[in-house]
Amino acid sequence: MVLERAVWVCLFIAVLVVVRRLLTPALPGDAPPAGTGHTLFYFWGPGCAACAAAKPMILALSRDVPLCLRSIDASQDPAEARKWDVLTVPTVILLNEAGEITYRSSGALSPQRLRVALGLNGPESSS
Repeated sequence: MVLERAVWVCLFIAVLVVVRRLLTPALPGDAPPAGTGHTLFYFWGPGCAACAAAKPMILALSRDVPLCLRSIDASQDPAEARKWDVLTVPTVILLNEAGEITYRSSGALSPQRLRVALGLNGPESSS
């Protein structure tokens, strides 16, 4: 009887996972602000020193630049981390308005490279 109940619970959970995946849009979260099209996924983990160091920079950037920020605790949402092939934290993934990855970084974050990827410090401004 206990084994039968456990099988039903596992089946129920599997159905919930499948339904969630079917209902989750390809680009999760709110639409990016009009005119920007950028979505920044920030995968982090508790107890991660590099994540703690990157967080203030990510938050400041999201205040300075109109973009849709998705902050995801990879330990709490491993399915989302697997979906984006996140193997380590911190990981930052920047998408353009077409949903294409234009920048990806794992480990210690380079604020300068991220700003270049957003078009803020391009080659024309580094004369």
